[in-house]
Amino acid sequence: CFSRVYGNYFYVSFESSEVYNSFYGRSIFYNEFFYDKIENSNAGYYAITSSIFDNIYGGYGSVVGVFNDNYNYQFYFTRCKFVNNYSKFGGVVYSININSPVNVRFEDCTFENNRSEFGLIAYSLSKETIPYFSNFDELIKNNNNNFITNPTKIIKDEISPDKLKILSGNYFKEDIIYKLYDDFNSQICFLSSINNMNNDNDIERIPIYTLEVNDTLNTKIIGSKLGYCYLDSCRISKVRIVGNPGVYTLTFKLLSFGNLLKFYNSTSSFEFEILPCPLNSSNKYYILQDIEKINLKSCYVPICDKPCNKGKCIGNNICNCNDTFLKGRYCNQYPKLKHIHVIDNAYITISLLLILLSFGLMYGIYFQKDNKFIKGGK
Repeated sequence: CFSRVYGNYFYVSFESSEVYNSFYGRSIFYNEFFYDKIENSNAGYYAITSSIFDNIYGGYGSVVGVFNDNYNYQFYFTRCKFVNNYSKFGGVVYSININSPVNVRFEDCTFENNRSEFGLIAYSLSKETIPYFSNFDELIKNNNNNFITNPTKIIKDEISPDKLKILSGNYFKEDIIYKLYDDFNSQICFLSSINNMNNDNDIERIPIYTLEVNDTLNTKIIGSKLGYCYLDSCRISKVRIVGNPGVYTLTFKLLSFGNLLKFYNSTSSFEFEILPCPLNSSNKYYILQDIEKINLKSCYVPICDKPCNKGKCIGNNICNCNDTFLKGRYCNQYPKLKHIHVIDNAYITISLLLILLSFGLMYGIYFQKDNKFIKGGK
């Protein structure tokens, strides 16, 4: 009985070992129970018969982890029971070794309530690295999540358009969705959302992709070219491209694979078309300008944050007030009246004469104050 064992791994360093009617359980390992990366050892034979593996936690396969092709371990399990085991990759076994179908064998074994994010029983690099299971067909028929491989292909979702059409400088109106599938055509899911990440380890779990255009002289992606995969897909959205009219190719390419292994078919491409700018449209007023300063013009309907009143919006926050009597940035100011100098001079002259006349009258009244008419007010 091997119970309540904790550590990096459990390892029996015999060249040949046969075990019968044993119990392995209630143990936690950073790697897994049988671990094949032991230094200074490259061979071993383990035959385990009529034994139980119950409630074992491991990092990569709770019971067996087969990594390197340089090692030649053999694990034969016959009439064993695997129950309540857990691992992030492969509830029971993790294998990326091409020799696994020969070196790791499960004869007439049963599997119950084993859990894993990827493969309830086994996670493998591909179909070719899955260990031998005598009842494989029955197990995968009962639950297709019992066996999961690393992604082997990227497929564009059926709801994504075959070809997108945009005006230069505009965003894609529809999202392009890519999904990752394994060798069994099972879809691979990721971390639920980037908002659920708590530490750097969570960030490393998310696959990152980049976008590339095939003609960088005539087109350019505006903004970030990077994105990440989450939930059950890699979604391309809010992509803005400036370019000359024509048909181009946009390539989706995985840069990092999160906690998955790198695979070769990790790129995919689709076509998009940049349409000519409808400058003479009767519905909207389009203009064609190099607003990004990259020698490529954007086709857009200008937007003014404030209304131009009786003027016309001819550029982003640019109003044309020529056909109105108003002035100002948003045609909201009345113009200053122009001065007519002849009239101004006439007004000034008359005003001065009236002032002089007033002083003259006051002067005359003062010196004639004793006059009986002035004095009598008659």
